[in-house]
Amino acid sequence: MLVYFKEPMGYTVVDRFRIYGKKYAYGSFGSTDLPIDVYYEYRSLLEDAEYTVDWLEKKFKRQFPPISFTILGLYEMEDSRLIQLATLVGVRSTYGKAQELTIKQRHALRKSIINFLND
Repeated sequence: MLVYFKEPMGYTVVDRFRIYGKKYAYGSFGSTDLPIDVYYEYRSLLEDAEYTVDWLEKKFKRQFPPISFTILGLYEMEDSRLIQLATLVGVRSTYGKAQELTIKQRHALRKSIINFLND
């Protein structure tokens, strides 16, 4: 999970990871990539960072269209865009692009995307 410390000009150390505030890290440190279990344990101290095209291309070693999102943004995304993002990061699904997803399908797709981002 890409995160910043909630205090914009500060930093903290959480479970051996140094996490910087958004303004403190600007231009030099950037966001910190935490394992998902550490994120859930300390999420009250953290704020989500954006997953950008550059980060996705480094992680998955392939081209991505212009896109940026946060984990919270996945919950606000339209179904067609969620399916497209899932396909881009390598999640195999049987959902069609024009298909309306059920709540369970949306939840499963988001969890799969988050797992692929954190592998």
